[in-house]
Amino acid sequence: MTKLAASLCRDAGEGGVASFVEVAGAAAAVLVSPAPAEDGAAVGHGTAVRRWVLLVVLAAVLLMPTALALDQEEILQDQSQSLGIEDLEEAGEAYTGQHDIEDGLDVGASFRHMAETGKEALGGVVKRSVRSCVLLLAVTLLCGLTEGVKAGTGGSGLG
Repeated sequence: MTKLAASLCRDAGEGGVASFVEVAGAAAAVLVSPAPAEDGAAVGHGTAVRRWVLLVVLAAVLLMPTALALDQEEILQDQSQSLGIEDLEEAGEAYTGQHDIEDGLDVGASFRHMAETGKEALGGVVKRSVRSCVLLLAVTLLCGLTEGVKAGTGGSGLG
């Protein structure tokens, strides 16, 4: 288990943490392993309890510097950057029209803003659709006119 954890740490580029995991695993193995008594009998209950207490103290001492070294603000910034929180906030502001939502979100105003934005976008879509329909109609009329002129002059149509 220790080797697996250490190799995962090394794969993640954390060689120092991997070494720490290996040392802690070796220390835990030594502390937890039962030592036979001199006459071959198993170790008593008191010895096992003392080993577990020692293991907990060792784990706390080894993990404390790591826990203290963690800078919460730096971790929050890294997470925010990797998740794209700023981009998400900007997208939310664009959709809701509200820039400061820490105190609460005005749902009614957000829906009005979304409806206005949708109406503006729909207007552009309708304009482009009407333009495409008019162009298609003009092409159809030109084809019909060309075919009529050719048929009137004794030709056989467009083909």
